[in-house]
Amino acid sequence: MISKKLRKTILACMVAAVSIPAQAASHGTIGNIEVRGLNRIALGAVLLSLPVKQGDTLTDEAVAQSMKRLYQTGDFDDVRLSMDGRTLIIDVKERPTIGNVSFAGNKQINQDTLKGVIEQQGLRPGEPLNVQTLSEIQRSLVDFYHGAGMYQASVKPVLTYLPRNRVDVKLEFSEGIAAEIEQINIVGNHAFTEDRLLAQMQLRDDVPWWNFVSNQRYDSQKFRADLESLRTYYLNRGYVKFEITGTSVEITPDKKGIYLTINVNEGDCYTVGKTSLRGDTLKYGDLLQELISIEEGDTYSASAVTANEKALQNLLGKFGYAYSRVHAFPTFNEEKKTVDLEFSVEPGSRVYVSQVFVKGNTVSDDTVIRRELRQMDGTWLSSEAMEMSKNRLNRTGFFETVEVNPTPAGSAPDTVNVEATVKEQPTGSISGGIGYGTDSGIMLQGGISQNNVFGWGSRATLMAYRNDYRKHSEISYVDPYFTIDNVSLGGTLSYDSFDGDDADVVNYDNKTLALEFTTGYPITENMKVDYSLGVKRNKLKNDGRIFAQGEYFWKMVGKEGKRTGSFIDYTAGFSFERNNLDRTVFPTSGSMQTLSLMATIPGSDLQFYKASVETDHFFPIDDNHDYVLSLRARAAYGDGYGKKHGQEQYLPFFENYYLGGSQWLRGFDHNSVGPRATYLRNGYSVSGGKGAWEESDDSVGGNALWAVSVEFSVPTPFISEAYRNQVRTAIFYDAGALWDTHGDTISGSYGGKDYNKPSQYRSSVGVAFKWLSPIGPLTFSLAKAVKKYSGDSTQVFNFDIGGQF
Repeated sequence: MISKKLRKTILACMVAAVSIPAQAASHGTIGNIEVRGLNRIALGAVLLSLPVKQGDTLTDEAVAQSMKRLYQTGDFDDVRLSMDGRTLIIDVKERPTIGNVSFAGNKQINQDTLKGVIEQQGLRPGEPLNVQTLSEIQRSLVDFYHGAGMYQASVKPVLTYLPRNRVDVKLEFSEGIAAEIEQINIVGNHAFTEDRLLAQMQLRDDVPWWNFVSNQRYDSQKFRADLESLRTYYLNRGYVKFEITGTSVEITPDKKGIYLTINVNEGDCYTVGKTSLRGDTLKYGDLLQELISIEEGDTYSASAVTANEKALQNLLGKFGYAYSRVHAFPTFNEEKKTVDLEFSVEPGSRVYVSQVFVKGNTVSDDTVIRRELRQMDGTWLSSEAMEMSKNRLNRTGFFETVEVNPTPAGSAPDTVNVEATVKEQPTGSISGGIGYGTDSGIMLQGGISQNNVFGWGSRATLMAYRNDYRKHSEISYVDPYFTIDNVSLGGTLSYDSFDGDDADVVNYDNKTLALEFTTGYPITENMKVDYSLGVKRNKLKNDGRIFAQGEYFWKMVGKEGKRTGSFIDYTAGFSFERNNLDRTVFPTSGSMQTLSLMATIPGSDLQFYKASVETDHFFPIDDNHDYVLSLRARAAYGDGYGKKHGQEQYLPFFENYYLGGSQWLRGFDHNSVGPRATYLRNGYSVSGGKGAWEESDDSVGGNALWAVSVEFSVPTPFISEAYRNQVRTAIFYDAGALWDTHGDTISGSYGGKDYNKPSQYRSSVGVAFKWLSPIGPLTFSLAKAVKKYSGDSTQVFNFDIGGQF
């Protein structure tokens, strides 16, 4: 089939040949060549394209070849040849040069994407315009829009001719309404429900009202990716003969709706038979055999086979055989529906690293990159070390892309260089947030941070927030690699203003100015320790009702009757964290433990210490992690030490722990559980004896607590499986106790209840709904207090809304 462009070229050649005088068709000799009509194209370029030159005999075949060659350059709209005596005259009309390409009406697809489509076909500024190809480009753009689900789209090219043989091209788009997927049908599935299979796809035929950032738009690229996702899903669950037998995309007559149909043939489910090794395993045969995690009887999984191939290859790569190859060969037993796997090992030669180079860093210092690398000069080339180096560089957050690859080092086949190539990305950010909670009220926050200060890899942050009872601001700086041994050093300067009355506790105000220095280091990949030294000044004022716990504090610090003062304390702290959760948000497996110790140094105005420990555990019940049992527990204790002003030192009341609310012990009001304030009656003096004091419902906190929370997460009813990673429903049981180990002392001095009762716990049951929304995490809970005491303030409904912008 002759293309339209070739037919036009042949026709032009025939016309030109006919137009040459009769003597030109004879074997005349070309004495001179004259080219007329050139402006942009150089004369030399035209002469080089011609198959003839001065002194050649001009024939009909030479004329046709000359025409063909000149049209093939793509520089001319018209070419004519004629002979004037012994002079060959070539008249040409140059194609106009594209001055500018612009777009209009494209709202759904950005300009850069459209540029990529047209530039692939040669439509770009500075290139000659071929008017004939505009129709092809027009069709390509329409097809591109169709692939994005916009079947009403049309494109109209508008040409504006300019002086000096230039032309501007404007592409005017009429996009219309994007077609939405009305229904996705999967035909032939028996092993898995349609809802389960649709959850593996990106395309949606139904979007819940609350997911306002998703849509039902059709995209051909996503559809192809979804088909591959379905294939992978089946192959990872034993269906090795699975195939997609056909697909159809049907458009409604108004081009606003699409119906997708996917026909599948599942085949049978296969299990793993025997596994074995073959090939040259060197001296690592036993290690390689132990590394095969697939066992006889397991359901066949393509991803598990690939993971085992990679694990075997990585082991060899760890010992310098970086170019080793491992491939699993399956043998199917159709009668037993089993697959025997034979892993073929080809180790290749051991490779050494000559030098490690760092490239692409325009901001970050070389040392910032090299300290993350685990592949060293003069050692074996280790695929494990290179992969770890890449992962560590990616985790810094400094780079958009990271590549760590070996390159040849001279002619020696067993020696390479390693290049760590990075592309920098912005590491500074400005953030703001707004939230609301039944505990904290409206919360506003904002901050500025830079995670790669001066390219040194250090972090600096300025942030502030406020809610109903607290205003807080701080500036911090930390160098995660203060030493080459990965020891960090940082500092924080902060200011905090707290209003106790607005926090649903006793009425006091505390303004704290603090400076703290921290250092720490990782013990393993998921464990770290931190140490801290600091100084802080608390400016405390109790100008509301006089309460017994506060009076004991003022007496303890030698300010009895004043009820105001400033205290300077020097602090030391230690913390330990272990974290192997599978993910930060909505974890489904793993655990996390934290231990925190803090104490004021002798010589401080206040002498006390605090300790707390917390553990979280997540246990998936099923393979898909739809059902998860979780356990959270916390214990904390604080007290004073030594004597000052002749008084035993207790934990200051403003350092007390509190319990109740959305974090721990749902079903009870914020900070409402535990010891209550004992107030001085009106008209009585502090020395008026026990009868001068009366009980209240205002919380004053305690110096010891324990709390546990057990949750059973289940799939949220009426929510598609596709959104189960964003929405979670849990049935919970919370319990906890808060008490004051010195409650008997205070009670004996001022009256009131003795709150030194750790066995006096509260508990609640309820349902929690958690949604990872586009504006941030939202948590709603309905709870009922099961075990409570007289005077407890309960809360049936609780919610927290927060986000970043």
